[in-house]
Formats: sequence, C-alpha cells, structure tokens
Amino acid sequence: MIPPNDVYVNASCCRYALEWDLFRPGSGGAYANQGWLTQEWAIKLRYPVTPPTAPPPCSKTPCPLNASPFVTQWDSVSHPDAIEYQWQRTHPQGTIRGVTSQTSAAIPLERGTNDLMVQSRQVNEPDNTSTWTTIGSVLYDPDPPTIANFTPASHWSNASSVNLSWSAVDPSIGGATPSGLADYTLEQQIGTGAWTTLLANTQATSYLGTNLLNNTDYTFRLTV
Repeated sequence: MIPPNDVYVNASCCRYALEWDLFRPGSGGAYANQGWLTQEWAIKLRYPVTPPTAPPPCSKTPCPLNASPFVTQWDSVSHPDAIEYQWQRTHPQGTIRGVTSQTSAAIPLERGTNDLMVQSRQVNEPDNTSTWTTIGSVLYDPDPPTIANFTPASHWSNASSVNLSWSAVDPSIGGATPSGLADYTLEQQIGTGAWTTLLANTQATSYLGTNLLNNTDYTFRLTV
C-alpha cells in the first residue's frame, strides 16, 4: 500500500523514496519478478506542543470574584513554529472558547462557578495541540452582601460605653451557591474627625465601645 502524500513525524523534514517489488502470478503458481516501482512522498516536520503553565486565580478554591471579565495569564511556550493559545471556560450554562496570540485573556464569566483551562497549539497546524492546563475555578459573585442588622444600644446614651452588634447576608447568585461572607471592618468617627478602625478583617459580630466622652458625637460604620 502506498502511503498518503502527507506524513507527520517528529523528525527533520525531507523527502523519502521507497521501492517495492512488483510480482504477478507465473506458470505453475510461481511468481515472476517483473521490476520495481518507486514512490516518493513528503515527510513533514511536526514537533509536539507543550502545554503552558498558569498560576491559580487566587489562594482560595474556588476563587471568589465580583468582576467580569476575568483577566488571566499564563507562561509562553517555546516552539520552532508560531504558537497561539486557546482558552476554555466551562459553566453549567455552557462552554465557550477563544483563541489569542497573547499570554493573557479577558475571559467573560457567568454567575456561579466557572472552570478555566488553556492549551497551546501550532498556528499553521491548529490540530497539533498540547494537553489542557487547568487554570482553576472561580466563583463569580457580582452581588455584594447586605448588612441585615447594625444595632447600637441606643442613639442616645448617658453611659461611658456602647454595645454594637451586626449581621449580614450574602444573596444567592441565580440559584448558585454564593461566595459567602469573608469578614467585617468596623470604623469610628468622633465628631467631625477622621475615621479610625476599631476592628479590621474580623469574624466578630459585636463590639463594646468604652471610655466614651460626655457631650461627644460618635459615629460608627460597618463594611462587610
């Protein structure tokens, strides 16, 4: 059987000539050698493509994000021929892909968990691809949490201390699990002065303010 015209190997490119014996039945069932046939075809160079490496979106899995698109990056791949990169985003609503010559891409996200991958491929032979590299999972949660309750003991007080308590909720994102509450920051302003931090990045849901001064306005604000 004569091979097809294009044959891919991981070797230098050149042309090969192969020869076959041609036979035909002779008398008495014997075969007589009738000559030679030479067939020539191209052996094309096709180096394997290595996959890119990509850092995870963040230290958490899945990584909570509140903005879309998400700009992700990966390392460039060395190859004798031109290389491009194909990214993929998988979500319960469907899978999308994009191609870029850069080592970064702005990938649009859907609410909920998005699984991100990237692979490298040869530009002039796009079916010569690497394996997929997992970038990571991101949880797109564009809706901010809501402070459900922020209660001082009283708006007026003749005591030198005040009890503060609070709670917050993270709304569901289109039926998907929300990213959850990370922490709270509590600040205080005395009169018209600058804001100062009382609690930073805390899981606490209450605070006791002490040593309050008479005839002095105290304002508190909470960030979640």
